[in-house]
Amino acid sequence: MGSVEAIRTYDLAKYYGNVKALDGIDLDIREGEIFTILGPNGAGKTTFLLLLATVLKPTRGTAVIKGLDIRRDSARVREIIGMSFQEPQLYWRSNALETLKFHASMYGIRGSERDRRIRYVLNRLQLERISRRRLLNLSGGQAKRIEVAKILVQRPPIAFFDEPTAMVDLDGKHIIWEEIKRLRDEGSTVLVATNEIYEAEVLSDRVAIFDRGKLVVVGGVGELKEKIPSGELVEIRFSGTYSNALEEEIRSQFRPTHIVSDKGYIAIRIPGAKKKVAEVVRYLIDRGLSIESVSIREPTLDDVFLYYTKRRISE
Repeated sequence: MGSVEAIRTYDLAKYYGNVKALDGIDLDIREGEIFTILGPNGAGKTTFLLLLATVLKPTRGTAVIKGLDIRRDSARVREIIGMSFQEPQLYWRSNALETLKFHASMYGIRGSERDRRIRYVLNRLQLERISRRRLLNLSGGQAKRIEVAKILVQRPPIAFFDEPTAMVDLDGKHIIWEEIKRLRDEGSTVLVATNEIYEAEVLSDRVAIFDRGKLVVVGGVGELKEKIPSGELVEIRFSGTYSNALEEEIRSQFRPTHIVSDKGYIAIRIPGAKKKVAEVVRYLIDRGLSIESVSIREPTLDDVFLYYTKRRISE
């Protein structure tokens, strides 16, 4: 991964009436990295990719991709990008082999090179057996693999993947992740939009967290986790009355670096949590709570999202 910018956005925004789908995004994406946009449904991830892909026009701001402005140079931008859409964009009466041959020809990939790429991708994505079956007869996961396969055959300088493993089984997810990394290793700059925490952690060189159309934070996976106040996370699920007064008692007694509570749930980040968790649980039981489960874990990107937004991605 280099330090040269492949993409830079400037106050990029998209409004639909009073709805701000994307609101003033300033980002730089570096040449040869996998850059992931992570956030819940409705965060603006897909809108961001569609703006960069020139499918949508910005309400405000712009982006520059390899020196080309998405407003002024949209046709030239489309020559250097490839996009795997959230919903497969396929001609349903065709089959996988015909689809990939057509997509390759659109980008000047022909003859033995086209055939070589298609054979490789069909084999890697486990599509050989169904390559001549009409797309309308395929499952959602199979159709999604074909949507991803189009970009793996094209191998563009800039590749966009919108939820690349949605509806795909676990083995298929790992294969797609490996191929996206291979694309990066061969020199492509890759943008991935996802709401899957594990996918973001496995794939990303850097992550931008979006929420409600805004950029929340950006950085490397380890860097973002380190921004969370120190300590392991103790998650406790319970029944009973949890009050603000009790939370203040916990703060005073255990001095957590961070605490978040919701109905029937409390997350406390405490240095040396493994040694203190029994004491915390006893303290809550003594104050009338019925403990249902207790877990201790290292922080994840979901914890990063929780820390900055006070809610979880799945909410």
